[in-house]
Amino acid sequence: MNVYLSNAAVSITVPYQDSLGNAVTPTAVSYRVLDGQGQEVIASTLHSGFTPGDTEITIEVDASNNLLDVGELRDLRVVEVIMTTANGEVINSGSYLIEATDTLEVMTNTFQSFGSAVLVAMEIAGIDAWSVAAERSQKTALINAFHAISNLSFYVTSGDAQDRLSSSVEIRDIKSLTAEELAALPEDFLVALKRAQIIEANAQLGGDPIGDKRRDGLMSETVGESSNMYRPGKPLLLPVSDDTMRALSRYVSNARRLGRG
Repeated sequence: MNVYLSNAAVSITVPYQDSLGNAVTPTAVSYRVLDGQGQEVIASTLHSGFTPGDTEITIEVDASNNLLDVGELRDLRVVEVIMTTANGEVINSGSYLIEATDTLEVMTNTFQSFGSAVLVAMEIAGIDAWSVAAERSQKTALINAFHAISNLSFYVTSGDAQDRLSSSVEIRDIKSLTAEELAALPEDFLVALKRAQIIEANAQLGGDPIGDKRRDGLMSETVGESSNMYRPGKPLLLPVSDDTMRALSRYVSNARRLGRG
């Protein structure tokens, strides 16, 4: 599917075909444009450029109809072409995505900007899946990692207190924080959180095959003549990879990580 920036004019060509791909010969053509929630962006409009004998039609959607709402990072546009034929109306459609210039927004779907993630990743070894992924895939993995890590709760300590638990603030719903509130947390926690987001993004991109097997309950594996042994019962399912948990182990509330929080 093609992707365009918000507030860009888009041309989309839709063939004169039915839902099965059979050719249709219309006598008139109209169209409408819907957003990702099925709401009309452009109401049904007769296409003045229709020419009998053509096999397709191009719809021009102007920039004002491809504008994202404030706080919206992406949306869908569906262009429905309604073909009037001797046997009634036939509808075919085409679609495209519109995106904000930056699809990552701190504390909306990420703990850090993409630029920050690139810099942090340069200091983490063993994230090959992240390193070879395209930028769009990296951003998607960062978003997935943000939501996965947000299932954890944290103990965050300010200052140099000796008794960690008695002097810690528990954050049970980190997604409820604003970007400003996140930035005000201790620097060591923010560093760990950003590193963990990269590590989890790497796992989301397929960079933790051993961990995946362990989460499936695999206890041992023999390569020669393939022999696998799984632990009995349902394995404990954590919201993030083992490597991510290790990166956050200093701050994670054990009650929440075991699912009893």
